[in-house]
Order: sequence, then C-alpha cells, then structure tokens
Amino acid sequence: PSVSPDSESRPTAPPVRMPVSLPPRPELPTEAPTAGPMEPSSSVPISELSVISTADTTIYRGGFSADSSFGTEDTMLVQNGPEGDLDLPSAYALVQFNLGTEINLDDLEDAVAVLCLNHVENTEPEREITYTTCTLPPTPVDIESLTGQDVSYVIPDDCERGDPVDFTVTPSQTTTCTDVTSLVFPRSGLRRGHRSLQESASILFMIDNLEESDQPGDRFYTREEAEEGRWPTLFFVQDSDITNDNSTIIEGFNDPCGICGEGLEVTLPDVQIPIPEEFLSLLPLGVPDDVTCGLAESFCQNGGCTPDICQQLPGFVNTVCGCELQV
Repeated sequence: PSVSPDSESRPTAPPVRMPVSLPPRPELPTEAPTAGPMEPSSSVPISELSVISTADTTIYRGGFSADSSFGTEDTMLVQNGPEGDLDLPSAYALVQFNLGTEINLDDLEDAVAVLCLNHVENTEPEREITYTTCTLPPTPVDIESLTGQDVSYVIPDDCERGDPVDFTVTPSQTTTCTDVTSLVFPRSGLRRGHRSLQESASILFMIDNLEESDQPGDRFYTREEAEEGRWPTLFFVQDSDITNDNSTIIEGFNDPCGICGEGLEVTLPDVQIPIPEEFLSLLPLGVPDDVTCGLAESFCQNGGCTPDICQQLPGFVNTVCGCELQV
C-alpha cells in the first residue's frame, strides 16, 4: 500500500523557536556590476522583512498518489525511495513566495535571503539527510493544484538561477534555515537578477532529495498549518549582520507574547480580526486577510509578532477577542 500523506505522526506542541546559525557563506566575486541610478527607498526595513509562503505542496513522482494534488495538506513530504517501492514513493516539495509590489528590490542589494522551514519531528533512528533546493521559473498555474502527472521537475535541469543549495535535517530537528541568497540574487548578475525578480514578483522553490534511500523522508509544515504559525518563511536580513566567521544569526523569531496582554487569555478564538492599516507594515508579507483571534494568538505565542505588535495588539483586540483574566 502507498503511504498516506497524513500518516506521519505530528508533534503535540509547537516547536521552540530559536535563533539559527547558518553555515559559512561562499566567497563572492570581487567585481560587482556598475550600480545604476538610485531608486526611492522601500517603506519596509530590510532587517524586518519576512515573507510567508503563498502556496506549497507535495508532488509525487510515482505510486498511487502521483495523480492527486496535495496543496491543502498540513505537511509536505520530501522522499526519494527506490524506484517502484510503493511504501516509499518518491516525492518533492514546491514552495512559492510572492513579494508583491510594495518592496523596492534595489534596497535588497546587500541583503541575505534565508529560507526557513519547520520540520515535523519523527521517531526515525538518528540520522542526517541532505536535501537540495533551487528556484524554478515562475508558473501561472496554481502549484497547489499540480500533480505528478502534470509536472516532473528535476534538479538541476529545471533550476532557474544559481547553483542548487544543500541543507541537512535530523529526526528531532524542529526548524531548518538555509542561506538561499545565491538562488534569489545570483551574484554573477546581481542587478539583472533584481530586475528579473521584480518583473515576476514571485519566487518558486523546489526541495528534493537527490540520493535514493530505503529510509523514510522528512515532512515540513505548509502554509495550511497556520493555527500554529509554522508556515514556510523567506527572510531578508542585512548583509552587515554576517559575523566575522561568515555565519549569521537569523532573529526571525521574537519573544512569545499573548495578543490580549499579560495575564489575559482569548475566549473568542474563531472571531476574525480586521487588521488596522498601522499594523500592515509590521506583519510578514503573506499573512492571511482572514486572521482570527486564535490564529493571531498562536502566531504571537510562537514568536511571530514583533515587540511593536505585542505592545499595540492588546488595546485593539481586547473586546473583539473576548480577553479575560486567565483562570
């Protein structure tokens, strides 16, 4: 029998958010392209810029699931089982980010792009699996509707720009963050890469295991796992944050806070919160418009809210979310 997309066990509590140290970055060419005329500055500070995935899915290459779409699942699977093995069907993940038009990409010239995924912990024996990611050409088709019969992407043949990037995952790992600057902004043509990205305003990542294995693969949470705020996120941080040993700390996750304020709790989790204009510039790009009190609470308790949001939200949601003293 084939593996059901929901058959993997899921953790019972949200993962603890921790700053993540990236591996050393490769040396960059010393010759930089000639800079063009300066553009108006973006209203979004680069040090605070994060983008939530707008679509994500699993594509099965074979097995009974190859003709089905999995864009509404809470997790996506990356696995490279032996050919014809129905218990370990080969599958890869697609994750898409839309930057929108409010970002001036010229302001990102010195930024480091970091792809962070939340990993589903499992009970497999301790081992380390290497996964590979690259960017694919944007597609007008909704990727969450695609099946293994619609597309058959291959790394590196279908990669759009930059060399594929590797990262490793262990069974007990909860979060993995990877420097994907070379994929988002190829240094061999930085300005050209910016213009290309600005025109598409979309980044599509493919994640795959290039080595066949008789061991189960790994699952990562998708945008559908919004109640716990575990969605895939693309961070942009200042290049100046790189330390002397070429590593960096991604401060993408803030201290936990409750939206009602200290000592209070949400009693109306299903009520939708109208997001005020003054909050929009503080939220990660891609946060759903139909945010409920329960989703916002989980998001902030998992470190997704900046100190500014934590300070301002209680006065705004107190009545809407039925904030009451914790019992």
